Amino acid sequence: ISELCKSENGCLQQRQVTAKLPQKSLCASMVYDSAGDQFILFGGWDGTCSDRLWSFQLKGERWTTPPVSGDLPSPRLGHCAVMLSGRRMLLCGGTNPIPHR
Repeated sequence: ISELCKSENGCLQQRQVTAKLPQKSLCASMVYDSAGDQFILFGGWDGTCSDRLWSFQLKGERWTTPPVSGDLPSPRLGHCAVMLSGRRMLLCGGTNPIPHR
């Protein structure tokens, strides 16, 4: 997210995010975590298949790498994600076109 759009009273306001941004990525997943008022971005292709996890805090408009409990899923792109209760994110499918060694 490098740009935010907000609608108030039918009027769309747009502005640039000046915070440090994650590396651009194709075919990543992004979900909204209403409990944390943040967007969560996972994986994608940024020149290699990624397992990077980022969160965008709406309050303060900043990107961070959140703490994770347990293991991250394997690097993937083209997957789907949904937010579950308890602030858990479920990933489904995707692929890693480069074999692991």
